[in-house]
Amino acid sequence: MFDREGVSGPGDVVITGDEYAITAALDDLADAGVTTFVASEAGSAEERARTRALLRELAAR
Repeated sequence: MFDREGVSGPGDVVITGDEYAITAALDDLADAGVTTFVASEAGSAEERARTRALLRELAAR
């Protein structure tokens, strides 16, 4: 898939940042026509909980 999309590795497709950055990146993907997204959270327990909360909020809108 990386070769097909012209990326060299996971770092070229990862979305990182605070809630605002992640929301903007996911909005950009939706605007581009993406209909399916799979998240894999990373970081401390608190960061993972914040990520899950944000993804739940975004999925509900």
